[in-house]
Amino acid sequence: MSSPRITVIIPTRERADVLEHALRTVLAQDHDNLAIIVSDNCSADNTREVVHALADERVRYINPGKRLSMSHHWEFALSHVEDGWVTIIGDDDGLLPDSIGKVAEIIAHTRARAIRSQTCTYFWPSFHNERYGRLRLKSASSREEMRDSRAWLQKALHGAADYRELPTLYTGGYVHISVVEEIRRRNGGIFYRSCIPDVYSGIAIASVLKDYLHLAYPLGIAGASGHSNGKAFIDAKRKGQDQPVSEKARFLSEENIPFHEAIPPETDGSPPINLQALVFESHFQSAPLHDTGVDTPTPEDMLEALVYRGLLMPGEFRLTRDWIERFARIYGLDMRAATRRALMRRLRTLFSPASLHDWLRRTTGAYGYRGNAQQPLATVHEASLFAQEMLRRNLDRKNYPRLLKAAPKDLSRTARAFAAVLATAK
Repeated sequence: MSSPRITVIIPTRERADVLEHALRTVLAQDHDNLAIIVSDNCSADNTREVVHALADERVRYINPGKRLSMSHHWEFALSHVEDGWVTIIGDDDGLLPDSIGKVAEIIAHTRARAIRSQTCTYFWPSFHNERYGRLRLKSASSREEMRDSRAWLQKALHGAADYRELPTLYTGGYVHISVVEEIRRRNGGIFYRSCIPDVYSGIAIASVLKDYLHLAYPLGIAGASGHSNGKAFIDAKRKGQDQPVSEKARFLSEENIPFHEAIPPETDGSPPINLQALVFESHFQSAPLHDTGVDTPTPEDMLEALVYRGLLMPGEFRLTRDWIERFARIYGLDMRAATRRALMRRLRTLFSPASLHDWLRRTTGAYGYRGNAQQPLATVHEASLFAQEMLRRNLDRKNYPRLLKAAPKDLSRTARAFAAVLATAK
């Protein structure tokens, strides 16, 4: 049986400094049917030279010839894949050294047409303006699970699951090209219908597939650098400024896919930085893909889910509380009533056996590392090699010392989350 063709796409623009190291993590893969596409969105730096200097026949450099918005650029890059399986990684992300080989093995023994894995999280030194990088390993377990797409989509819409738990076509996610073609067929010839392509892909793929395979061990590294769009949006929100040269300003200046009218933007017209809101936006944009059995959330449902998600992600809630309250005002909703419903739902689930088991699994399966002079973790390539070694030592091993440290912190975090949300009910 021939090995499956797997294509890795890296969309990039003027990030040659991180791209080189991301690309090296892909070139390190030992799979005999691997294709790599670097799609350069008309960079003005030395991106082309960096790619060609690596001189690897598996790498194909493409360029649309004009500047495109993020989603249109990803659409352009994805159009160059005709067969096999495909994944997309960010230009500051990476792959673990043996991840493509593992995906090929999984493909050989599964009927799934989409695979989603946990990811490591790597913070480039530029993210925190530090000398060394940081690495986090989540859910270091060999567990594999065939998930019901509709059930997990509903969890995401109710705020009970992160969108990255869905079959997202981004770092750590792989999908057969036939799924992409099915979405295009039902979408009028395009795959992406949202200006937030990574979130949208998870919603879209879950909308057309009965199930997908989820892996509780990481295949990819989600990188966060000084270039990251998410960091640019959060920094602008925290500092109350939006300099013309920022990544956020550049993102907003492009002719992108309009944000869905059901989800109000920030006061400056930008998409909200609340991840739950982005899930709703992608769900509305993917309407042509929905089966009749998929529930469409009402504004009341959305507000409750926004508050409920705030109980799980208090930092995001504090940062976007003004937007959530504006959402309630726009739709004429009672913020206090939604808060009470969300609090009651959270109290019912907080100490349930399933929640406690999930918390225990996530906490004891996670490890965190800070770079130092001996192991600086200076690039995502270096982090990928280090992560592989740590996983070899710790896969399925319980990190009980972390449990002792995490328990009081998580209790304190939960108490602060309840306090922050309760403040909205006064």
